[in-house]
Amino acid sequence: MAMISERLHRSPAVRPQTVGVSKAPAAKRPEEAPGRLVIGKGLEISGEISQCSVLKVAGLLRAKVEVEELVVERSGVFEGEASAKRVRVAGRFTGRLKAGSELTVVAGGRIDGEVSYRGLQVEPGGVISGTMQEMDEAKHS
Repeated sequence: MAMISERLHRSPAVRPQTVGVSKAPAAKRPEEAPGRLVIGKGLEISGEISQCSVLKVAGLLRAKVEVEELVVERSGVFEGEASAKRVRVAGRFTGRLKAGSELTVVAGGRIDGEVSYRGLQVEPGGVISGTMQEMDEAKHS
């Protein structure tokens, strides 16, 4: 038995090591991505929004915006003018809307105003009221 303890005593010292820890910065969660803005439920905001890639509206927004993606949540109301590549309306949009790539109106969503779009999808229960023009047609007229 003395031999075993002697071997253990003479074994090289074990240095503690940190396993699985990276020195690289942690990846940002989607809600922390730069250029992302959420207008929360119960908030009312007016103005002009720029330098925004993704805009989600769950409250009331009266504005002029140019974004990559606009989402009007079920509780959301957008009044004004918006230009976006991708638009999804589940709440209410009133005003002038330009959807450069795709426009989706889900069940319960409503758009009132002037709408120009490239791709259009209106789910049963979604409503668009006003003038509509496909962007490709707009170029030729």
